[in-house]
Amino acid sequence: MDVATLLFWIIAIILVGAALLVVGLRNIVHSALALVVVFAMAAGIYLLLNAEFIAIVQILIYAGAVTILVLFALMLTRTNNLRANSNPNNKWWWLGAIISTLLCAGIIFAVSLQDQFSTASAGGGPGYGPQSRLPFATEQRCLHRSIIVQSYMLQLRAPL
Repeated sequence: MDVATLLFWIIAIILVGAALLVVGLRNIVHSALALVVVFAMAAGIYLLLNAEFIAIVQILIYAGAVTILVLFALMLTRTNNLRANSNPNNKWWWLGAIISTLLCAGIIFAVSLQDQFSTASAGGGPGYGPQSRLPFATEQRCLHRSIIVQSYMLQLRAPL
């Protein structure tokens, strides 16, 4: 096992553990801080893929701006139960487990079909074609969805 594979597995285990902490912790502030670890580990995965720009954008946009925005939103809302059970939605863990299982099965299915639809022999060698744009397209979709969620959350905010 080479160093890159070992680093990938270490980062992946930390990433999955932190993601489980995000949805499982009862204190919403602790969940937001675990989200910082998720974003940092995702940037580590991008670094292993030699996508340094996406890794820097991941750290600046997500780990910096979005997490600070979430923490400010938590501080500016008038809630008095931040010390107790401030994350009541974690009672729906079973729904998250079902969705995660279906998503994992879909990813395994897609990876098993990867050899049939490979574009490496179409010219240009590996790293060219639609597969090389996958990290950028994924990041673009995540940024777009976060903007939609943030605009929806701004509409739900009660006037001060």
